[in-house]
Amino acid sequence: MTYEQRFPGWADHARKMRERTEDILSAHKGFEIPLDTIASAVLLVSEATTHAARHTACGRSGVFKVTLKIDTHRITIESTTKNVPSAG
Repeated sequence: MTYEQRFPGWADHARKMRERTEDILSAHKGFEIPLDTIASAVLLVSEATTHAARHTACGRSGVFKVTLKIDTHRITIESTTKNVPSAG
């Protein structure tokens, strides 16, 4: 199962992405994802979104995307920016 969300990379979106990631993983059907795995995934998403907000200009001129891919053996988290110049 794959979930994707795109947004401007403003700092306040890190909180929204943490909440969205936790909601998706907690509600996943098919098998239970351990709480420590959910916590680790939420931390990784938080770090990626915060990094994008601080070190790119995606809030001004681009898009930040987080993709969660869930299968029976792993959760893959991808974060990408599109049309984003460096902030510095």
